[in-house]
Amino acid sequence: MENTIAIIGAGPMAQAHWQALHALGLKADIYGRGESSAAAFTKATGARVFRGNLSENLSQRQTPLRFVIIATGLEALAHATQTALTHGAQHILVEKPGGIDLQEIKKLAKVPRANAIKIAYNRRFLPASRTVKTLCQEDGGITSLHFEFNENIPLITSLEQHNKKVKNNWFFANSTHIVDMAFFLGGLPSHIDKSIFAHCVQAGTPATNSTPHLADMSYVGCGQYQCAQTQAVIAFSYLADWRSAGRWGIEICTRKRRFIMKPIETLMAIERGSFGAIPIPLQDEEPEDLKAGLYNMLKTFTQNPEHESFLSIAQQSDRLQAFSQIITPPKSA
Repeated sequence: MENTIAIIGAGPMAQAHWQALHALGLKADIYGRGESSAAAFTKATGARVFRGNLSENLSQRQTPLRFVIIATGLEALAHATQTALTHGAQHILVEKPGGIDLQEIKKLAKVPRANAIKIAYNRRFLPASRTVKTLCQEDGGITSLHFEFNENIPLITSLEQHNKKVKNNWFFANSTHIVDMAFFLGGLPSHIDKSIFAHCVQAGTPATNSTPHLADMSYVGCGQYQCAQTQAVIAFSYLADWRSAGRWGIEICTRKRRFIMKPIETLMAIERGSFGAIPIPLQDEEPEDLKAGLYNMLKTFTQNPEHESFLSIAQQSDRLQAFSQIITPPKSA
């Protein structure tokens, strides 16, 4: 008997989604292309993978697709999403960022029924994320935020599963995960456009044909925006030095505390008038041995796919155009 949930893709991320669904007591049909990835998926999960042409496989289904999770490689995300839409998928959760580059995402945002497409930013659903949002509200809202999107460039350049085009768009493919999370946690702006990135500076060696795009660069900047919920004006800053070392991190300030998420799965707080960082107990703990955030994200998706924590593909398109300012500042900057 066919399931009303499907996972498209059979790689490691698809396995992570399957494991989270399994923990929720939900079953899904799996659709993949490669023989080796399908074999690895079945070995790890025991689930059958329907291989071959995706459109042909979906056209043979008798059961409507209510929920579809797109977990293919980056280069196939947009095509698989549009194929699922064509075959009647009611709700689609596509792995971030939704396409291989900004142009592909903008195009996907304009297809018929694009409002059915949501972006799988699982870190929005981390227990640490949910806890800090609640605590910031208790403190009366935030005053400022800072985020860092450092990347392990030596590791990225060595990854064989990502082609040059993916590596050349690494900021969109991966770093925007933390940029999105920072603004999501800091209180959603009434709008995000390039004007909020008032001061963007980059330094380093421009890319060449033999090195990944932006691989030897550093970024620093700041700006401000008006919070849609509180109408407060929030200052923000960011830093990433891809020529050095580091990790992702977010710091959020209220009038009472500074919250520190570094690593972002954890949460500490410094009380105003103190220097000591105190660990904060987390709400909504997830089952162990699952990729962080996936359990809460898929639970929310299958119960309320229109939940406010999800980002639509249209919103993603607008945001990525604004976020591109971080790595392509004005010539006068």
